[in-house]
Order: sequence, then C-alpha cells, then structure tokens
Amino acid sequence: MKKIDIIILSNTADEKYHNLLSITVNSIKSQTNIETNIILVETNKEYKSKEQYNLPIDILVVPADEKFHFNKFLNYGLEHSTADYICFSNNDVRYFKNCFYEIVEALQTFDSVSPYGIGYACSHRFDQNITTEDYYLNGGFLGWCYCFTRKTMNECFGGKFDERFAFYRQDLDVLTEMQHKKFKHGVVGPAKAEHLNIEGKHGRGSNSYKLLGSAEDIHFYTHHPEQSRLYREKWE
Repeated sequence: MKKIDIIILSNTADEKYHNLLSITVNSIKSQTNIETNIILVETNKEYKSKEQYNLPIDILVVPADEKFHFNKFLNYGLEHSTADYICFSNNDVRYFKNCFYEIVEALQTFDSVSPYGIGYACSHRFDQNITTEDYYLNGGFLGWCYCFTRKTMNECFGGKFDERFAFYRQDLDVLTEMQHKKFKHGVVGPAKAEHLNIEGKHGRGSNSYKLLGSAEDIHFYTHHPEQSRLYREKWE
C-alpha cells in the first residue's frame, strides 16, 4: 500500500483552529486504500501532550516554539518526512472519501497536484473525473493543499522551501518555481477537499507568470512590500 506524509501547521492554542484541526485530522484518519502519516508542526507554546488536545496517538508532533514562519515550519516537518509522496495542508481542510488515494494515483503521472476544491469559484473549470493540468493560484494550485512526489521536492526545490518567504507570496513562489523548471501540476477531479475557512473561497485564480504588474500584484505590494519585493526580484 502506498504511503503519503501529510504536513500540517497547527496552533492548538486557538480554540477555533483547534476545532478545525480535529475535523482535518479525522477526515485524514478515515481515508482508505492509502497509508497516511500526519506530521503536525505545532506552534502552541503551551503544548505538552497529544492527550491534552485529543490528538491521535500515532500523529508525530514537531514543536515550533518561535515566531511563525510558514516555509521554515514546513521545512521542520519535511525533516521528519520519509514517504515517497508529501502533502502540505492547512489545518482547516476537510478531506472527502478516497481523496488521498486519488491524489497518489494522480502523482504517478504528475509531479504535483492539488485536490478539487469544493466551493471555489474556479472549480467549475475542472472535470471531476480526471486530473487536469493547471497552473492558476487558487484555481488548480491550492495554497491550502498541494502534494508532491519526493522526486519533485528534491529536484525542483532542493529538498526544502525557500525560507526567505515567511508567509505572503509563499504559495506563489512555489507555483512559479515549478512552472519555471517545467514541473507538471494538476488538479485531481476525483479528489475532493473543502477549505473550511470561508474567507479562502474567493478562488478567482491567477497565473503566476501574468501576475507581475496586475491589480492583485499591486495590492500585495502595497500591503506586504517586503515579501512582494522579494518575489519580484526573484522572478522578474
């Protein structure tokens, strides 16, 4: 049976996200025809035990007792990952039946995939029966769930993510890296997942190569200048 490591950034100190994490974990643990291994990078400074937060005993918890840094914390999780397939997931996602089985099946022919995002405005563009090649941020590439083969992680990213990106523009940098190096990404129609944070369902979609100078780019540059400047300097 194939195995996938699922790396989740968590903050059990926040009651809302602790409750959402429970939904995420339970939906992963209910998957069939695939072995799932959850690696939880935990930012709660008061965390002491899995029992304290009703977490399954077989989850690996990696403490991250420092200022939040998205890529650095994902890399902490990667240090404990050994499976041939890796998923990077938010802590507020519900995965539906056979989602990870379908994801791993798609990764036999794609370098990277995201599930079909239920409720996203862009999702209507994708056939729910096949995997469709697509490179639109929050369209085919979902920043809240993307999955790689180990080969992609090593050959495209050198085994870890660029730690100059702390949060903003992180997902766009990952997507652009894959496009630049011609790694194939797709959205897996039969693999259904729902981002439970309603604010994340805008789903307009944006092509990374067409983003520079767009209204969205200008908005991010105005509100998050340092990370936006870094992205521009790296990819212009």
